[in-house]
Amino acid sequence: MKYIPGLVFCFLLIFTLTGSNLNCIARDTPKGNQLISLHSNVSGNNEFLFPEVLTTKIISGKVFHAGITLVPFPGVTVTFSNLGSVVTNDTGYYSMEVTTPWTGTVTPYYCGYYDFSPILRTYTGLKVDRFDQDFVGTPNPLSFTIYGTITNTEDGLPLENFLVDFGNGYTATTNEQGQYSVGLMPCFSYTLTPASDDYNFNPLSLSYTNVTTDFYEQDYSATPSSYPLPPGWDYVNTGTAHIIAVMPAANPKICGVPLQQGDWLGVFYVGDDGQLHCGGAGMYTGGATSTPVIAQGDDTYTTEKDGFGYAEVMNWKVFSSTTTKQEFIAFPTMEAGGWYKWYPMGLSKVISLPAYKTQNLVIQQGWSGISSYLLPATSLPLKNIPSAAPRSGADSISRILAPILNSLVIVKNLTKTYWPAQNINTIGKWSPTSGYIIKVTAPVTLPIIGCDYSPKTANLISGWNIIPVLSDCNVEIETLFAANLNNIVIIKEIAGSSIYWPAMDIKTLLTFTPGKAYFIAATQNFSVTFPACTAFKDDEVVNPVIKNNSPWNDPVMTPSNHAIALPSSVLNKLMAGDVIGAFTAEGICTGLVQVNDLSHNILLQVFGDDPTTIEKEGYLDNEMMKFKLYRPQSKQEFEIGLEFNAALPSSDGLFTTDGMSAASKIIFDPTYIGENGNPSISFYPNPGNSLIEFVAGDAQRNFRLTILDLTGQKAYETSFSGKTQVDLSDARKGIYIVRIESGNLVKVEKMVIR
Repeated sequence: MKYIPGLVFCFLLIFTLTGSNLNCIARDTPKGNQLISLHSNVSGNNEFLFPEVLTTKIISGKVFHAGITLVPFPGVTVTFSNLGSVVTNDTGYYSMEVTTPWTGTVTPYYCGYYDFSPILRTYTGLKVDRFDQDFVGTPNPLSFTIYGTITNTEDGLPLENFLVDFGNGYTATTNEQGQYSVGLMPCFSYTLTPASDDYNFNPLSLSYTNVTTDFYEQDYSATPSSYPLPPGWDYVNTGTAHIIAVMPAANPKICGVPLQQGDWLGVFYVGDDGQLHCGGAGMYTGGATSTPVIAQGDDTYTTEKDGFGYAEVMNWKVFSSTTTKQEFIAFPTMEAGGWYKWYPMGLSKVISLPAYKTQNLVIQQGWSGISSYLLPATSLPLKNIPSAAPRSGADSISRILAPILNSLVIVKNLTKTYWPAQNINTIGKWSPTSGYIIKVTAPVTLPIIGCDYSPKTANLISGWNIIPVLSDCNVEIETLFAANLNNIVIIKEIAGSSIYWPAMDIKTLLTFTPGKAYFIAATQNFSVTFPACTAFKDDEVVNPVIKNNSPWNDPVMTPSNHAIALPSSVLNKLMAGDVIGAFTAEGICTGLVQVNDLSHNILLQVFGDDPTTIEKEGYLDNEMMKFKLYRPQSKQEFEIGLEFNAALPSSDGLFTTDGMSAASKIIFDPTYIGENGNPSISFYPNPGNSLIEFVAGDAQRNFRLTILDLTGQKAYETSFSGKTQVDLSDARKGIYIVRIESGNLVKVEKMVIR
């Protein structure tokens, strides 16, 4: 027998309410909610009314988004009056239970930028389920627009009439101005990722959240995704190869900036001419897959070298095709078992490949000033030769100067020294904020490998400084110091004759050159920041060269020098073309200048002795300066004297390192020069190794003898008359300064202990 729900309840009522007139109707709803109506008419005055049991019904449907085709519209709020609201799911479906009989409205809403059809649905006394109660939403406005411009990085011009795929079905074609536009429906979030087989885009994508407005200036730059082999990178496929895979994890970078698809990686061998030549290259894939580089071996059937020799070091470079169009040196780290040198049928994997900028410092023979605008890399192979993995400590002064060690004598700043021959190194690490004084025995080129130093600010103190040039282009002095010209006493070339001396109106030094360093004296502490370079490359600045039109020796230019201004007011007795020179007591010319214009102030730069040599080339501190004049027209030589302006720091006629003097008068008087009858003093042997004998011409006069090393420390001190012997057998080998004093006499000489 079929069970009928609800009948049991009716039967119970029948048994309980005997004698009544009972109607019992039982019915199941589709969801099992029973609707039971019971009516009783009891005889007599007693009346019993049975309550009606309430039930619920379903109102459901879908919301669609209007477009070319209807698609589900998730996230729409559907509100039931006096009941609440529900939100459509991913399929656009909504559902709500209502209690019958229900009267009300159902209204969809989405962010205020959509019109729905129908606007709402109305129900009156609803007693049955209502399915498929659908709505269709149409955006109003139909879309908001993304506007922007796409520029070709190759030429800086708009990328015109080009179809760009932004993903998810959004495309746009640029106009002749490179402008594009993309319409996006309101209130959704989007990420536009431009893509093309021909270009890479920067930025990679742009994102927009809950779009409710137009967007402007949403610009991209487009860089070609493939480029030809860089200039000078041609190589010969010889058929003998060493295969190298640059792994995705290597992530090659130029000073921290990742390479782009289209940049090139190359390996280089040393050719017959001693220069690097490309022996194989590969275009960077962008890091999604490994980049192959096939290193070619030398073809033994040709006379010229056209590839790598057996076990030859592979030098690495990268070329930025996508941005700077420049070449950079790189240093690989190979996976264990890989080779840094070339071998036939060799296999290597590169797991790291940082690349750096290079500033080549061209250093002249002798003394000069150097600096760099690069912060040296801290990890490089020894001597910058990639025969092994990079090692830390590459920013030490000894590692940086290793490529020129055979020609290096000494390098120093105002407080510290690196002197390899004497095993002295108090500098430690190279600093971009320091300028250096250097001496080499031959012209050399020193590579500084690293990345741009920032900030490009030099901090100067009151007194003397060595200022570096923190710029890769020429910098005008008066522009750089525009806000601090009043704080400058003098700027001068290290071991040169060019000078900027505003008080004396002598300005033969007007421009700072990259790679150089300069002496500067300031009246107070201040800072200067080097400006960014312009797009064009500056012409090389050539400082004036001293032309010797006299019979005298060429002065040896050292970093120890004394500036003597010769104002036009003291030149009235001279002729154009005259040459004025400064001389030691031994007759060595230590500085000269030719007077070409009698109406302008000129500079006579005289130089001190070189402490790193045995010979005497210039003045020692506190040595009397003597002067001569040579007249080329008549080939005459005159002894002259200079009287000095007492207002300047150095007015006693004695040489002083970094001294500044100005002549107030030129005296044509042969008796002006001399030691005014001071007795002769000599010592020997020089060079010596133990006992040194000192002899004074006046045996009755008392002399004070002081022997100093080059750091200024006293090695020996005594008093004597006539002659004395000094035992220096325990003294360290090297150069010493001998100072002998008696009354107004001060004699300074150089002595060498072997």
